Amino acid sequence: MAIPRQKFREILFQILYSMDFTSDLDEGILSFVMIKLKVSRTAVKEAYQKIISLKDHLEEIDGIIAARSEGYKFTRITSVEKNILRLAIFEIFYDKVPVKVIIAESIRLCKKFSAPEGAKFINAVLDAEYKKVLDSEEQVTV
Repeated sequence: MAIPRQKFREILFQILYSMDFTSDLDEGILSFVMIKLKVSRTAVKEAYQKIISLKDHLEEIDGIIAARSEGYKFTRITSVEKNILRLAIFEIFYDKVPVKVIIAESIRLCKKFSAPEGAKFINAVLDAEYKKVLDSEEQVTV
């Protein structure tokens, strides 16, 4: 049975967040995520593979976040918000998920795992990227 996309994003986020504290994700952490979120080993392994793909693009993704987070140094962004943004940018560019869905889901994740004020920051960064994507699409069609 496939799990809902929202639940899958939570798995992705929690694995990604865990990687801030250890570069070596061992079976124990993956098992912990599996037990804590009550999901199958298959779902966690699928999420882990997607995170490996995200990590391959991490430098580019972090550059986008740094460019869009006006007034904030990248190093000052909380780990929770940074990883929500990393996941969002990855999904926009590599999973081709609609930006409006990503913004709504990122705000939901932020409200669940961070402070409510963080949702405004997440929205501002992703909205700035959305406008940039729209501008570049308009230039291509003109």
